[in-house]
Amino acid sequence: MENNGEKRNEVMKLYNIFYICKSCLPAIKDVDISTYSNDNNTVFIKNWLNCKISLDVLKNIECFREKIHELYKLLDWRINLDVPKLPTIDKNAFFRNLSAISYAVETLVNLCDELEMGKTESGIDVKILKCNSLKEYVGYLKEIDFIFTQCPYLLHDKEEIKFKNVDVGSQWLVFAITGITASFYILNNLAKLIQKAIAISSNILVYRQQEETLKEMQLKGEVLEETVDVFKKFKQTLLENCVSDLENDIGKLQNGEERDKVKKTLEDMVVLMDKGVEIYSSIETPKEIKVLFPMDKDNAILPDNITKLIEDKESVTDKE
Repeated sequence: MENNGEKRNEVMKLYNIFYICKSCLPAIKDVDISTYSNDNNTVFIKNWLNCKISLDVLKNIECFREKIHELYKLLDWRINLDVPKLPTIDKNAFFRNLSAISYAVETLVNLCDELEMGKTESGIDVKILKCNSLKEYVGYLKEIDFIFTQCPYLLHDKEEIKFKNVDVGSQWLVFAITGITASFYILNNLAKLIQKAIAISSNILVYRQQEETLKEMQLKGEVLEETVDVFKKFKQTLLENCVSDLENDIGKLQNGEERDKVKKTLEDMVVLMDKGVEIYSSIETPKEIKVLFPMDKDNAILPDNITKLIEDKESVTDKE
């Protein structure tokens, strides 16, 4: 969906930057460039490939990109060797560049520690584009609040969506899921709701536009009320069919009120996404849940190398 011509904002959550930096830092600090060959004309760079994996991840964060490119230039064709060799004359330049990167990453990690960013949990990250007024911002919040607190498929006797914070210096809203069950009930259902909203988005938006146009024409006496009602019924039929699909997939709803809330949830999701709102699973959500979220799959904010780094970290943690 296009967002009225607005350019997509690729700014990461600060917590995600913190998480990535903290994951990458050990490999950067583990590089050893102190071993010389017998003639003292060559320096060997040990533990380089692990460092490069982390540097490739950090390149996705703009403030590190230029420094890393400068470092890579020094290695040139040797960049993918397990233990690259450099002429001793280039040692200081390499060490200076790598140290600058390490220092910048460590400084950011320490800053975030000072801000007590703590540890995130499996949950939901919602990105809102920059608002031009408080009223616009509050409007987003009201619709998001309805979805997370009123939709029957996001309510559970053990799990609960809790507002956690607004990420520092951004438009990210952070929600944690408390009391998560083995089935990840809320996150699974939220992913299915988003998938359904994306599938029906173009139809719903067309219906809404036609409704507005017909209402204006009705006020001018150009169309009959019956014509407006026909388009309303088209939209309601589409939403009813989508709710029936969800009932078959997730579970039966109790009554008409619950069905209406799910219909409103789907319609609100479509409108929010059309305005540029994006809903992701949090960075530490297990992979098997994360892949269910449609926006996570196309998320330029967390490219494949970052995802792999997270998976590798989770794998090491599981073994400990």
